[in-house]
Amino acid sequence: MSTEAGPTTQKRSTPKIERRKSRRDIVYMRYPVLVLTESMHEKGEEPVAGVITDLSKAGAGIITSFHIPAGSRVKIILQSRAEFDRELSMTAIWGNLLPSANRIIKATNNFWRNGLHFASDADQEQQDFITALLKALQG
Repeated sequence: MSTEAGPTTQKRSTPKIERRKSRRDIVYMRYPVLVLTESMHEKGEEPVAGVITDLSKAGAGIITSFHIPAGSRVKIILQSRAEFDRELSMTAIWGNLLPSANRIIKATNNFWRNGLHFASDADQEQQDFITALLKALQG
């Protein structure tokens, strides 16, 4: 019996997972926004500041000072920057607590990274706006 290790000619029995063939247009940036969830609106609360960290045609990543539960309807109000001032309808998909960058253990403000998807009932005007915004931000 040989203990030689050589190249194998046997093919894998499981197919290689194919990656997405279409490149997603994602813009990584910091864009200040106001966030208003449906439950906040029902309670008469004011919008809370947040920051969009990435934006694509499908949705956005946002950092807030509170957790947005998955499935929540959210209004994102883009704060005026150039000609883009708009309210966007979105749905929360996920939320994760961001780790603290501070080494000292004390009461700190927690920040949440939330994944939002554009609402399925979004009108064509909103979709056209997002396309124009992405194009303008990409340069």
